[in-house]
Amino acid sequence: MACTRKTKTLVSTCVILSGMTNIVCLLYVGWVTNYIANIYIKVPMPVAERKLEGDKRGDTVRIMERLDRLENVVNQHIQETPGRGDEGQADTSFSDSSLFAHWGQDLSPDNRRVALKMFQYYGYNGYLSDRLPLDRPMPDLRPDGCRNITYPLNLPQVSIVFIFVNEALSVILRSIRSCHQQDAVPPPQRDNPGGRQQQQQ
Repeated sequence: MACTRKTKTLVSTCVILSGMTNIVCLLYVGWVTNYIANIYIKVPMPVAERKLEGDKRGDTVRIMERLDRLENVVNQHIQETPGRGDEGQADTSFSDSSLFAHWGQDLSPDNRRVALKMFQYYGYNGYLSDRLPLDRPMPDLRPDGCRNITYPLNLPQVSIVFIFVNEALSVILRSIRSCHQQDAVPPPQRDNPGGRQQQQQ
């Protein structure tokens, strides 16, 4: 009986030591793996620096210079345009606006103020756009093959969708008018009830 008690104690001690050895081995393997991973894994360089080093033609440098110039232009435009809080009054110093660099020297101060306000609101010369006629003659720039096509009289109806965001009314009206004028079927031959009645009478 004494022998079995010693055997049980010895077996339980071996089991405990074996479990502790397994835990120590797992901790050691984890530590070694972490140590090796930190030593042998290289930290990648940032993308911009890598491109600068491997770029033989200097494309990256040129792109960065172009972006700097673009940023300067945007900053200049932001400085020219007053904030939305100043909407009620336009800036009276017209000389620093890019709108009047090549146009508008003959305008009165009131008209210049209106033109500058429209330019700041729309981002283009809305004052001049409002003064262009709605039915101004436009050259037909289509190739001869397209210009000389004859269309049948029974064309299906079509819908045209114009999408305008922050546009002057004159731009919208001119677009609608030009679409109506460039219609393929001449006005007397259209399928409208009023036109049929007039032709039958």
